[in-house]
Amino acid sequence: MKVFNFNKETGEYIGEEEAEKNPLEPGKYLIPAAATTEPPPKAGTKEAVRFNGQGWEKTPDLRGTVYFEADGTEKKIDRLGDTLPEGALTKKPAPTAEQVAQQEKAEAEIYLRSTEWHVIREIETGEPMPADIKAARIAALANV
Repeated sequence: MKVFNFNKETGEYIGEEEAEKNPLEPGKYLIPAAATTEPPPKAGTKEAVRFNGQGWEKTPDLRGTVYFEADGTEKKIDRLGDTLPEGALTKKPAPTAEQVAQQEKAEAEIYLRSTEWHVIREIETGEPMPADIKAARIAALANV
């Protein structure tokens, strides 16, 4: 006799096996825990089949799907049955003007910190800063 196994936590169908005969009751079989004799229906695309305690049901299976919130935050579906939340985007949204400005400011600050030793050397020793670095620092200061 075939039995159909499911995951104890999620109820998701995981396979089938042959049940063993009950040695104490001839003609009867031992049904393992987390198994049923009811065959599951065939799952469709992006679906899984799970046992709900009464019978099999189809449920969405979007595990591994990446989506984005409106602010660009990347999320991933990792649980059986979860669906895309309302307003979810399947492609990363373009950054807002404010996000672009924040990124430019952060990059400018990093550049300024990495080249400030040129300023200190010029002040302390009188050795002039290279012209390209001076021009780049002036441009970076405009973004801070």
